Amino acid sequence: MSAADDEVIAHDRLRRILGFILRGQHHARNLSIAGTSLDQAALAKAYAQEDWTTVERLVSDEVVKNHAASGTPEQFVPFCSRSFHPIHCDFVAALPREQPQTSS
Repeated sequence: MSAADDEVIAHDRLRRILGFILRGQHHARNLSIAGTSLDQAALAKAYAQEDWTTVERLVSDEVVKNHAASGTPEQFVPFCSRSFHPIHCDFVAALPREQPQTSS
């Protein structure tokens, strides 16, 4: 899960993580069910070579939107309601990547 005022920033936080997860052939069915187009062989190769530019290009906004909760707060809250309430999950905790700076 990732939320930010800028949707691109929220998605960018997840691209490498999703690349790691979705590169495996055992996720082909998940991709198919979600209607996601992803070249898993190219993704696996790019990840193995630590070619982050290619990984981040292959893990498109479509991939992020289909396989993660990500976006602006305005997009994030309705997504969570649609995705988690039907499975009787009424509470979702999301933590910031970094602790906010506090003034002394």
